[in-house]
Amino acid sequence: MSRFEDHLEKLLARGSRHRSLPALEAFDPRLLRLAGRELLNFSSNDYLALSRLPLKERGGSQPSSRLLGGNLTAHLEVERRLAEFMDAEAALLLPTGYMANVGLLSALAGRGDVLLLDRACHASLVDGARLSGGRIERFRHNDFAALVRRLERLASDHAGAIFVVVESLYSMDGDTPDFAALAALKKRHGFFLVVDEAHAIGLHGPQGRGLLAAQHCRGLAEAVIFTLSKAFALQGGVIAGSARLKDLLVNRCRPLIYSTALPAGRVVSVLNRIEAILAADAARRKLEDLCRVAEHTLGLARQVWSPIFPIVVGQGEDARRAAAQLLEAGIYCPAVLPPTVPEGSARLRVSLNAAHENEDLERLNAGLVKLGLLSDQGGPD
Repeated sequence: MSRFEDHLEKLLARGSRHRSLPALEAFDPRLLRLAGRELLNFSSNDYLALSRLPLKERGGSQPSSRLLGGNLTAHLEVERRLAEFMDAEAALLLPTGYMANVGLLSALAGRGDVLLLDRACHASLVDGARLSGGRIERFRHNDFAALVRRLERLASDHAGAIFVVVESLYSMDGDTPDFAALAALKKRHGFFLVVDEAHAIGLHGPQGRGLLAAQHCRGLAEAVIFTLSKAFALQGGVIAGSARLKDLLVNRCRPLIYSTALPAGRVVSVLNRIEAILAADAARRKLEDLCRVAEHTLGLARQVWSPIFPIVVGQGEDARRAAAQLLEAGIYCPAVLPPTVPEGSARLRVSLNAAHENEDLERLNAGLVKLGLLSDQGGPD
């Protein structure tokens, strides 16, 4: 048996970890079509439903990396506008958010450095940390006491750089870190802070500029990362920071150096989406109202609203079964399985967006009650 077949057999033997790709026939942030059926969609990260806006893309691909023949004036103009949007000196555009996260950490850190990652950080941040060659330590999710213990130990016996990596809104839990506490820790220990704002950009802060802006913490992080595949409903990854950071990344960020540039038409469309994000206050208010209703129904008490609601089932097979039963009821909400989430915490990840209506939430709630995952009085059963 070949090595890849051996890996596959092991996955098949552990059915709770084996996944396959759905064959969607049509997509909308509210409704999608699968196997000829129209389903209510609770899987999309298109939080502001901007994918419904028409794309006016012109120009083909320029088959070259940006350092050779692929860097157009359009790329530079988009980066200027993205930096302005983020109130940063500079911004760097990459083909995907995954590339931005991997490229940033692998370019910045190296042997002799330590990277402290929240345990709930996205896999792309973990991969970037691994590629850097630095030592990785992961602290318990949102547990800053655990982070302090690591920082205090490193203060006495570590000579290299220290990087702390967090997300502003966590993709599988929908919660947020305490940025005031993080600011105090940074002032005391002087680490390099990286914040991934992938799920907060477009939703929070003045005109959707993110949670750091919302909590008056602009400038706290040396590097802010976000993707254009969530609220922007496009494709691409962005790193915002100082001009010197951008200069370093242009010279050391391997996903930028060795990838073909985004096509000109797709780059120009980012300019239109920036304007759409800035003008989306009504969609943001509607989404926040929906999220507050869902919080009440699910028995959650969140200081910062979030469109992400984890319904933790436990074992992978149980989560798969719950997702299949919702599918039978016309609701698309796939199971999220290990290793994306820790063992024993397989879940349904409910993702709301501005295209949803209150009756959609009522239909979802009825489905969860029927499955025994939600009390008919509200809150997890």
